[in-house]
Amino acid sequence: MMKRQTLLDEVEAAALDEGASLAGALRKCVALGGRSGSPELRDWAAKELRGYKPDDADLPPYRVVPAILQMDWENLAYLATGQTISPNELPDFARDSIKEEMTLYHGVGELESLLAAALKDGHLKMGFPGGSDLAAYLTRTNQESTVVRRLYRTISPSAVAGVLDITRTTLTELVAEMRDGASDPEGVPSAETATQAVHVAVHGDRNRVRVVNDQASGATAVEKDPPWWKRWQIVSALVAGLGALTAAGIGISRALTG
Repeated sequence: MMKRQTLLDEVEAAALDEGASLAGALRKCVALGGRSGSPELRDWAAKELRGYKPDDADLPPYRVVPAILQMDWENLAYLATGQTISPNELPDFARDSIKEEMTLYHGVGELESLLAAALKDGHLKMGFPGGSDLAAYLTRTNQESTVVRRLYRTISPSAVAGVLDITRTTLTELVAEMRDGASDPEGVPSAETATQAVHVAVHGDRNRVRVVNDQASGATAVEKDPPWWKRWQIVSALVAGLGALTAAGIGISRALTG
């Protein structure tokens, strides 16, 4: 009899299939988060689908990508498009806020559409808040009758593809973490297992939580890996101990040979 495919199996299969829709895999992950009772798993997948907000504290760092600042301008003699400029060429009040990077808040479905457009045109032009006002200011303050038509950032197709690839990889890591801690034969991880998977795969918290059952009392305890400073103390103690043993060995050897 063929084994019935669980929802976790479906998420894994969709994540590993490069040709499958990433949005579809994330929707299955939302459902898995609901079945497991893990708001963290459900919310991560939902935000990847719907997109993030600028004030979201959990915005993944991989959604910040390199960008080139460019502008289109013209005067009586020239018409220029796609001229690359440095943020240092901008007015003082704009230099600190306009950088050569861009945060992609978009949901994965929109990112996939942006990637298709970028692959077609070779690049992707993205406006930014205040860009029109800044273009108008540059036009007013220019001494050579130059009209700045547009200011924008340009990002490469590989940058967008990279965000999608990291999202798919993160989803794969989530499945691996949930399989590592799952005990449900139906393939639905517990809320604790799913939440821990999010902490490890999404937030990079490698402090794994191990659940230990006390067979005598039936109590359950939670053990965590010691923080880095505790591990450092342990290693330092071992090094000091080895040093003492080495010194003692040298002393004994000298005494015997003396």
